[in-house]
Amino acid sequence: MALLAISATLLVENNQIIIKKSVASSLMGGLVLFLILASQNSLIDLKLENQKKRDPTPLLEAAKWIKRERKLSNQDKKDKKRIIFLSRWSDFPVMYFANSNDRYNVGLEPLDLFDYVQVKFWRWFNISQYGVYCDQKRDCREKAEIIENANPEKRREMLKENGKNIIKSIKNDFRASFIVCTSGRLVESLESQPSDQIFREVKFVSEYSRKQRFVFELR
Repeated sequence: MALLAISATLLVENNQIIIKKSVASSLMGGLVLFLILASQNSLIDLKLENQKKRDPTPLLEAAKWIKRERKLSNQDKKDKKRIIFLSRWSDFPVMYFANSNDRYNVGLEPLDLFDYVQVKFWRWFNISQYGVYCDQKRDCREKAEIIENANPEKRREMLKENGKNIIKSIKNDFRASFIVCTSGRLVESLESQPSDQIFREVKFVSEYSRKQRFVFELR
């Protein structure tokens, strides 16, 4: 319909055909209506696609699982808030919405951690950004590159040592008993650890996108 209206309009403008004003008005009106409906549908499709990409289900399920484990372990009776280590600070709003019974290592502004104690900020930053443990107060991206450029056997050894140091830091520096993170080097490092370090691992995946979250419960 739109193509027909456009073609007819062009022919009229070039005086190749003659159409009554009433018919021409109807064609133009149809064209305008079609464009409005098409643009609305496109906006709706774009909005739905964006919502799918931002699907909070993996985070909600992760938070609910941790909250459920709290009840199963009778943690509520102890009235003690556990600490959950978030590798992504932007996960905090959804996590807190679904589970306000526990505490988190970072909230809405991770730079508050920098102002409070820089050593912990940089350790969290390097674990979060690169999935590596670094005891220096700086960006340690090169450590991640060294691991990635190593041969397979050496890489496995480095990931295992890296995971060991990450768990030690999360336990001692952040006093956390759960880790919520995305896939990548951090997950590889944690999965390389023996069962005496990692009690449980759970994975939650969005049915709409590749978005996923891993939960590691530490011993």
